[in-house]
Amino acid sequence: MGKNRMEDEVLEEKKPYNKFQWFLIAIIPVFFTIFILLIVLTVAGVNVFQWSKEVGSNIPVVSTLFKEEKEPSIDEMNGEIVDLKGEIKNREAQIAQLESDLEREAEEKEQLIEEMQALEKEVEAFNLTSEAQEDKQAFKDIIRTYESMSAKKAAAIISALDDADAVQILSNVQADSLAVILERMEPNDAARLTKQLADASE
Repeated sequence: MGKNRMEDEVLEEKKPYNKFQWFLIAIIPVFFTIFILLIVLTVAGVNVFQWSKEVGSNIPVVSTLFKEEKEPSIDEMNGEIVDLKGEIKNREAQIAQLESDLEREAEEKEQLIEEMQALEKEVEAFNLTSEAQEDKQAFKDIIRTYESMSAKKAAAIISALDDADAVQILSNVQADSLAVILERMEPNDAARLTKQLADASE
């Protein structure tokens, strides 16, 4: 019984280490060494963090962990400022161009309205002139009618008109017709209308 127990203890001592045990055996001394090194460097006045960055930056894989973003230089910042100012000027120029286009369109619209109003006035004046010409032609036709009828009949009709219309007609008939018509009128009517004709011709 005692012999078997001793054999078991011997077998347990000869049993190989598993992977975790090998990992602990390998990593613990490394950590211990690093810990001692950090203490020594700190006591020696070395900036451990800066030193680790410098050492790590020389290791291909580790260097990516310590990569710092490069701060832009003054020249680069000035260049960006110049670019921004140029962009602002371009936008201001575009705005000024748009404002100029709007003003020009407004002026063109106002000019077009003025031209339309002027044309409307010309059309209205033409219509009035046409009406006046038509009225004038109609009046001439009336005068020719009086001249073509008998003096006695013309004298009777004109005497029945008010003085203003009678004077207007008599002042436009031919002189020989006027004399004959006045002769056919009543003396009082002829005298009155003759005086008004004389006053109108002054």
